[in-house]
Amino acid sequence: MKKILFASTSLFVLPLVAFAQSLAPIRTFLSSISELVAILVPLLIALGLVAFFWGLVQYIFAGAKGSAAGKNIMVWGLIALFVMVSVWGIITMAQGALGIRGSAEPTIPGVPGARLVPVGDGRD
Repeated sequence: MKKILFASTSLFVLPLVAFAQSLAPIRTFLSSISELVAILVPLLIALGLVAFFWGLVQYIFAGAKGSAAGKNIMVWGLIALFVMVSVWGIITMAQGALGIRGSAEPTIPGVPGARLVPVGDGRD
């Protein structure tokens, strides 16, 4: 009985809660995440490049005997670079195929012809 009461109450209350919120905080949160990712991607690629060159320096300074550690760091640096650039390319290709611009703000779906009126604008 409690489950039925809770389900029926939530069916009536949740739409009211959803329409009472403005989407500005969600947009701000998503734009800040987008900015963070835009900063981190080049930083991670640069880190992979630095790791590759660090392994190269270790390999060269090891001399004729060779350095397994330097070679290992170079290989993992190349693998990291390949994976990051490949994922970046796949996402760009998917955006082009779907017609999505990278910096465009997504449109929020809605009911055609419906108009949301902000709460407290004096039209009560």
